[in-house]
Amino acid sequence: EAHIWDNSNLYNPPTKPTFSIVDSNYVSSIAFSPDNGYITTGNEAGQISQYDRRGNFVRTLISEPGYYIDHLQYHPRADQLMAIVSGKGKLYDLKELKEIQYLDYAKHLAADKSGNRLAKADLSSVYLYEKKQTPGNTVTAGYQQTKSYHVGETVQKVYFTEDEKYIIAQGYKIVYIIDPENEELKAHMKLYGHDSQIVGIQIRSGAEIIACRSDAKLNIWNCQKPTPFSEEKINELSPLTISDKYQQGMITFEEVLENGTQEEKSELAGHFMETYYGYNDNYEKAVQLDSNNYKIYQKLGENAYYDGDYEEAITNLEKANEIKENDTDVLHFLGLAHYAQGNFEESVFNFLEVERVDPGKANYYYIGLSSVAAKKFDQAETYLDKYIQQSPNSSDGYNVVGLLYMNQNQYDKTIEYFNQAIGFDSLSYYPYRNIGNVNYKKGLEHKSNSQYQQARAAFQEAVKYYEKALSMRRAYDYIYETGQVYYEMGEYKKALEYYREALKINPDYESAYVGMIHVFFKDFYSAPFEEIIDVHNKLLEIRPRDKGVYHDRGRMYFNHRDYEKAIADYSTAIEIDSVYYLGYANRGMVYDVLGEYENAMKDYSKALEIRKNEIKNFPEAYTEANLVWIIESINNVYLGQHQYQKAVDNYKQIYDIY
Repeated sequence: EAHIWDNSNLYNPPTKPTFSIVDSNYVSSIAFSPDNGYITTGNEAGQISQYDRRGNFVRTLISEPGYYIDHLQYHPRADQLMAIVSGKGKLYDLKELKEIQYLDYAKHLAADKSGNRLAKADLSSVYLYEKKQTPGNTVTAGYQQTKSYHVGETVQKVYFTEDEKYIIAQGYKIVYIIDPENEELKAHMKLYGHDSQIVGIQIRSGAEIIACRSDAKLNIWNCQKPTPFSEEKINELSPLTISDKYQQGMITFEEVLENGTQEEKSELAGHFMETYYGYNDNYEKAVQLDSNNYKIYQKLGENAYYDGDYEEAITNLEKANEIKENDTDVLHFLGLAHYAQGNFEESVFNFLEVERVDPGKANYYYIGLSSVAAKKFDQAETYLDKYIQQSPNSSDGYNVVGLLYMNQNQYDKTIEYFNQAIGFDSLSYYPYRNIGNVNYKKGLEHKSNSQYQQARAAFQEAVKYYEKALSMRRAYDYIYETGQVYYEMGEYKKALEYYREALKINPDYESAYVGMIHVFFKDFYSAPFEEIIDVHNKLLEIRPRDKGVYHDRGRMYFNHRDYEKAIADYSTAIEIDSVYYLGYANRGMVYDVLGEYENAMKDYSKALEIRKNEIKNFPEAYTEANLVWIIESINNVYLGQHQYQKAVDNYKQIYDIY
C-alpha cells in the first residue's frame, strides 16, 4: 500500500492517512506529478501506475514485467518521467508511453530545472549528462555523459542546489558538494563520531542541508562552511582506481592493455561499459581488455536491442550465453530480441529457459505473449493465467489473453478480455486498438463470404475503436491501420488521407506507400498523377530492386498513356526477375495497344509459358483459371490481325479449363 496524508496542518497531523492506494504488488516508489494532479507509483512487478488525487486508479503508464521499480521522479518536463528500474536509469516519454533514454548502473537520478542536465549516482561516482545537441543547436530528447566525479564512498542520491551551481551527493556518512563548472569536488560534510548513517537529505533554500540519520536524529549543515577537500583526504576515503587514473589522464588505454593486470583490465573494461550512450568504440575497447567478460557482450546486446538492431542484439547475447550459460538476464533479453525479430519459437525457448534456471525469475507475461505469437495456444493460456493471478489488476495480462483468443478466431471471448483490460486501464490505447483489429478481421471474413452489409458494419466498428486509440496515441502505424479499413470499405480518398498522415510522421513507412499504390490501382483518378508517380519513386528509394513497384509504376504510366515509360518500367521488372510473368504480360499489353503485334505476341507467349510452369510446379497455389486473361490477351492480338481461326483455336483452351 501507499499512504497519502494531507499536510495542511503540519503541527497536528491526522493519525490516519487521508487515503491509501492498494496495489497487488509491493509498492516500491511514489511521486507526485508537477501539477500535483496525479500520484504515480512504481511496484516490484515493474508497473508504473497513475492515480488521481482521491486514490482512484487512472491508468498504467509503463509496464516492465520482470523488473523492479526502485525510484520514480518526474522530469522538469512534465511529460517525462525518470525511474530507476532494477538498478538501471531510464527516462520515459509519457505522451508516447515509451522509453527514450537508458543509463546503465544507476542508484539515483536528478535533473536541473531546465532539464538540460542529469546527474546520476552510481557506486562511488557521480556522472553528469547533458542534452545532445543537433545542428542548429536544437536540443533533442537524449543525454550523453560529459563528466564524472569520484567520491569517497557509495553515493545514495544526487541533487542539484536551488541555484543549480552545485551537485549534492549523499553517501552513507558524508555529503559531498560538487562544482561542475570547475570540474571539482569542492567540499564535504561528515557525520563525526556517530555509528548512525545518513538515510536522506533535504536541501533548503539558502545555504542549509538537513540530513536525516538512521538513529532518528537530524544534522543541519551550513553549505557555506563545509570541510574543503584535499587530494590526500579523497585518497584516504577511497584510493584512486585504474578508471580514475585513466579519466584523469594519469594512464592511457594502451598502457593498461599492454602492461595492466587482468584485474586492472577488467576494471577499466567496466568503466568503458558504463560510459556508453552512443559510444560503441568504448565497448570495442572493453572487448580488447576483457574478451571473456560475458557482461560486455550482454550490454552490447541490450544496447543493440534498445537501438532496434535486433539481429546485432541476438549475436552479442548469444556470445554472452556461450561464455556464461544460464544467466537469466541474458536469456531474458534473448527472448525479447528474438520476439522483436519475429523468431517466436526461439523467444519462447529463452523465456522458458529463465524459468528452468530460476523459477522465481520466470516472466509469465512474456512466456504467454511469445507463446501466442508462436501459436502455442495451450501453453500461452497456462502462463497468462499465472500472470493474471500474479498481477490481477494489470490490463496487460487481459490484453494478451484477448490476443490469444483473437488468434483462435474466438471473437466474443477476445472482445470480453479486451474490455476487461479497458476496465483496469481505460486510458490504455492497446485494448481499443485490438478491439479495432478484431472488427477489422471480422469485416474481412464477411467480405470474403460476400456478406457486404455485415462487413461494412464490422469495418465501421473497427474505425470507432481505432479512432479511440488514436485519440490517446496518434502513432503512424495506428493511422495506417485506420486507412486500411477505409480502403476495404471502398472509401479510397478517405484512406489516402490517413496514409498521407502516417507518412508525415514517418516518411519511410513502407506500408503506407503500398496502401496508396493499392488505392491508385482501384481509383486512378483519386490523386494527381504527379503524386501517384512520386509515391512510387519514394517507395523505390526504400526498395530499389522491387520488381513489383516497377511493375505498378509501369501500370500507372500505361493508364496515363505514357507508353514509352510503361515499357521501360516493365522491362526493368523483367531484368530484376526474368520469370516475372506479370512483367511480360503487361508489357505485351502496351505493345498490343501500340499495334506492335509481333512484340506483343512474344511477351504474351512468354507470360503464358511461365504461368503454366508455375501451375505445374505449385498446383496448390495456382489453378488453370489464372491463365484465362493471358489467353484472352493473345486472342485480342489474333483478332486485331484478322486471324480468326487461330483465335477460335485459342479460345478452346478456355473452354477446356472451364
